[in-house]
Amino acid sequence: MDDHFTRTNCVTLVGLGGIGKTEIAVQYCHNYRQRTPESHIFWVYGSTRQSFDDAYRRIATELQIPGCEESLFEHRKAVPRELDRRETGPWLMIIDNADEYGIYFPPHDKALTESEQSEYLAYCLPYGAENGGRLIVTTRNTRVGADIMDDSPIIEISELAPVDARKLLGSKVPKEKWEYVRILKLSIVAKHHQAASNLY
Repeated sequence: MDDHFTRTNCVTLVGLGGIGKTEIAVQYCHNYRQRTPESHIFWVYGSTRQSFDDAYRRIATELQIPGCEESLFEHRKAVPRELDRRETGPWLMIIDNADEYGIYFPPHDKALTESEQSEYLAYCLPYGAENGGRLIVTTRNTRVGADIMDDSPIIEISELAPVDARKLLGSKVPKEKWEYVRILKLSIVAKHHQAASNLY
């Protein structure tokens, strides 16, 4: 993803649920933290407006944005505004599970006033152009991936081929644990066979 971030501030990971998008984002967070320990890293669970708002409230508190404890504080506007300030420094934000198009974008034929824009979450994202901020969006919805930000590249995450899956497993699991993995695999296969037999 680093190659993409030399040309843009936003990258979208698109793929089926459970395919590994979130795991890729988590690994990138670890690598980013090691390279830039002074940076901010924010995780936003973006499947609903409520979870998005909860995360933005926590971010506003962490950044100590003035007024963030007030009941009428407009966190959807204040957080991206604060993150886009040059003085904020480098940051990485993950918007995870941004799957529902309707909470991010209005109907295509609907013109929005400035006050209405904050109702749709795509209008509440930071850009980071002034301070090297980076945004990673994970989604199962290719429309979200295509529209989330102008010129944002889409990385499609597909299922690993068996040989690649074994290589990945080998890099993550010590060799002495491989037998446990084989037993687990056999157990899962047996459960699938039992479930299938119960259908007849």
